Amino acid sequence: MALTDRQRATVAYVLARADPSRKWKLPWNDELCDEMEDGGHPLKVTGERWEEPESCVLRHEARHRNVQHPTWLTATEIAERHGTIAPGTTPVEVVFHGRPTLLYNVGQVASLPSTLARRYWEIHPFNAHHRHPDFERFVSTLDVPVRHSVKKPKKGPRLAYLPPERAIRSPPFEMFYTAADYCLSLTHELVHWAGDVTGRAKPERINSDSEKARQELIAEFGAVFACDEMRVPGDPRGSPIEYIAHWRHRGRLGDTEVFNAAETAAALAAWLRRIAPGWRASEGGPGWHGPKDEPSSRTTRPPEDTPPPDPRLATLKAASQARQLVAGAEALGKMDPGHDPDAWRLRAIRILESARQIDLTIPAVEAAIEAAVALETPLDATPVTAAIWLKGVQERTMRILAMRDLTRSASQTAETTTFTRSIRP
Repeated sequence: MALTDRQRATVAYVLARADPSRKWKLPWNDELCDEMEDGGHPLKVTGERWEEPESCVLRHEARHRNVQHPTWLTATEIAERHGTIAPGTTPVEVVFHGRPTLLYNVGQVASLPSTLARRYWEIHPFNAHHRHPDFERFVSTLDVPVRHSVKKPKKGPRLAYLPPERAIRSPPFEMFYTAADYCLSLTHELVHWAGDVTGRAKPERINSDSEKARQELIAEFGAVFACDEMRVPGDPRGSPIEYIAHWRHRGRLGDTEVFNAAETAAALAAWLRRIAPGWRASEGGPGWHGPKDEPSSRTTRPPEDTPPPDPRLATLKAASQARQLVAGAEALGKMDPGHDPDAWRLRAIRILESARQIDLTIPAVEAAIEAAVALETPLDATPVTAAIWLKGVQERTMRILAMRDLTRSASQTAETTTFTRSIRP
């Protein structure tokens, strides 16, 4: 997809200022996330911190009991707020003002006001910036779950797209340095998701530093383009310029490769903004969650127990073939017929054969073509229907193929005539 003037200027601006010697900084407070893993600093019902030595005792008990909420109350405070202590609940004893005091964690008590059930970072946010309602609404329309947690995963960073689950994990909004950091970082992972579900930048294809760097540039440029379109204000602490410079240097990518990554990013950002919010409905429901690897699914059934074919699988297969046709047609359009005529002719024939097999009466096929075509067209272009695009591809390919055949035939005739003359006396 061609870059708009604004996007091209953005890429040029980044390339002009990219300095790989400047270290990119995490856009969230990773150390504070570590401190928050066992609920954060113990709090009183008023929101104030418990001081030492009570805080030390409560922090130890929270870690031991895997408590996630920071607020601790006395039985009197619970009764005043009409809470109910669960039967068998064991309180924690601390010495407060020289007197033994029994405390209960808010997670052990029912019917308390919802404001007391908040996490520490919600009560005392590290990032005091306001959320962006339009951005939050946009994310809520997408068919990808976002799991917020301060817990450190066993593998990888706290913020990541998880291809096997088609989900995103992220630190809470309050743990980021700025609201812009959160929006840009989450959109970066959404572009990874878009690349996965559209097949334009699938994670399993990564087998080298250069390919990893290319995909990271696609995700970062895509995030910048999408956030610019959504007019997300503010400056992120985790600068996209430094992030792109780091991965460009690591993957040893030239200017041309950077611009190619930016073009793919522009296509994915356009899909994310224009197609993704309605993608779930156009696909007939959430159907992009991989099959569960259960032992029963690997068991061979007797022929008489074989279930009838699932029509949804046939629909998904047809939609996948439609997307492959669009990708193949775009690749054919970028080939030079004169560079390798035989390879071009073979691919053109395959495209025509695939086009003849497309069934536009299947809604998912029509939607798949229109979504894939939208990735390759400028943002200000008029949307093209699947039927018009398919007819255009067939007519254009057959016309060029016919012209190539005529040229080839004429060339062969000319070569034969010249050779015959040359052997005559």
